[in-house]
Amino acid sequence: MAKITREFLKGHNACTELYNYFMRACLGLNKVNQVKKMLRFEQDFGIWLLVRVLDYKDYCNLAILASELVIEPNACKSNRRAIEMAKICLANPTRKTTEDAINAAYHTRDKAFASAPYSVAFEVPFTVPNIVKFAISYENYAYQDCSGIKETILNYGLNHIN
Repeated sequence: MAKITREFLKGHNACTELYNYFMRACLGLNKVNQVKKMLRFEQDFGIWLLVRVLDYKDYCNLAILASELVIEPNACKSNRRAIEMAKICLANPTRKTTEDAINAAYHTRDKAFASAPYSVAFEVPFTVPNIVKFAISYENYAYQDCSGIKETILNYGLNHIN
């Protein structure tokens, strides 16, 4: 994708507040700086935009990375299985691996972990912000040292914008 345009935002059903701010403050910037500016204005808007400018493999890998960064060492098996099925389906997208990813997502205990397998299986970025926002907020209340999660996730996304 060459540019983030009015048509791009309208085609992705951007909310009015995001659209208006983008038109005022982000036109004329390159995509990375547009996303950075949106992240500074409203983190949710920036994440929404980020996952829509990434290609399929990159937004899936972003969801997988966010999941892996926040999964607890003793997490329930269903959450770990969801991440593993997302990786398998992304590497080898067959009908079977897609069905396995959807099934794993459906059976997660913590629904944020369903984001990676759903995004891989259905090839849509709409669930990715769920795990990204969860992972970023996780840094604020986790018991172990989680400093740098937000920076790691956002830097991954920003570095993979084409």
